[in-house]
Amino acid sequence: MGFIKRELTTLDTELTITILGEECTAKVIRGCLYDPKGERLKS
Repeated sequence: MGFIKRELTTLDTELTITILGEECTAKVIRGCLYDPKGERLKS
C-alpha cells in the first residue's frame, strides 16, 4: 500500500513500485484498502 498526491495521478493509473527491492505493478484506486481490524478477512 502506498500513497500518492491526488494531483499527481488519476484513477486506474498503473504505476511501478518497489517492495523489498522487487518491482511490482500497482494501480491507483479510490479509497483505502487498509483494514486495521481484519474485518474483511472474517466475513
